[in-house]
Amino acid sequence: MPDQTFTAGQILTASQQSALQTNIGLTFVKSQTVGTGVSSVIVTDAFSATYDAYKVIYANGTNSTAAYLGVQLRTGTSTSTTSYYHSFSGAPYAGGAVSSAGTNNGSSFEYMGYGFGTGEWATLNFEIINPFLARKTVVSNTGALSNQPMFGGGVHTQAVSYDQFVVTPSAGTLTGGTITVYGYRKA
Repeated sequence: MPDQTFTAGQILTASQQSALQTNIGLTFVKSQTVGTGVSSVIVTDAFSATYDAYKVIYANGTNSTAAYLGVQLRTGTSTSTTSYYHSFSGAPYAGGAVSSAGTNNGSSFEYMGYGFGTGEWATLNFEIINPFLARKTVVSNTGALSNQPMFGGGVHTQAVSYDQFVVTPSAGTLTGGTITVYGYRKA
């Protein structure tokens, strides 16, 4: 759709409004509420042929103990548990040495988010490319620990089509909040 210019007070037709909605860059796909004291969350119907790239955010949740949040790809009832390569790094807010961690052929993208512990927040903020295509899947993520921001990225090397993902803390359980998935419109 070509760019359109509107003026204040102009009444938009139904076709103009539909075209705007259809051509928006980032589109809501789904949201899923996280239960109470769960050891993992399966987000179903997250990926499809409609989009090649997605943005995923988990907000307003808590973790029962300080832990990293991992992500695994899933299709049907089968969760992929191999071929994850991922790392993250961060520099303390007060300066100092950069810290990092990584996964080499692991069972998940282990460092996708962080839960600060009882009464504190747990978050995920990542983008994922090609999860539904039978190709390698690429991720990038941002977040924060209590003393530093974190930035990461990785690849899942199995060329399989996935329509779901699983969020699992490395320790403890998750409670509350919402996991929201958005799709990037294809050009």
